[in-house]
Amino acid sequence: MNYVAFFDPTGRIVDVDCSAQDLAKGNPWAIKISAAQYKTVKGTHHVNLKSKKLVKGVVANPNQVGWAEIRSQRDCLLVGSGQKLTEYMLPDSFPTMTPAQKQAKIDALLAYRQALRDITKQKDPNNIIWPTPPA
Repeated sequence: MNYVAFFDPTGRIVDVDCSAQDLAKGNPWAIKISAAQYKTVKGTHHVNLKSKKLVKGVVANPNQVGWAEIRSQRDCLLVGSGQKLTEYMLPDSFPTMTPAQKQAKIDALLAYRQALRDITKQKDPNNIIWPTPPA
């Protein structure tokens, strides 16, 4: 199984996921992590923005983040989730799933993508509440 940590423009880890390897591909705000790290990194580590490596310790005083950085991160997440949405919509994809299961996955991704688009409705770019990617 592959694990991913998503981080914000300050290096603070905002989410970890065990099923989002496809969302991490090409996403500058995500890194692959090990199974052992998956259970402990959120709240105990941050990401060095230059090396894209995990570092022990949390970001104590994150730099002020602007809306441009938030939109950039959001856009990357939209691209990744759009690719996954396309996979579910292909007629021959996921042959072991029932049509109802596929529709549930599609609906969850559509809701997630809308929540990402609504990010800019939040008032403070330094206190963004990111939606959780669907499983």
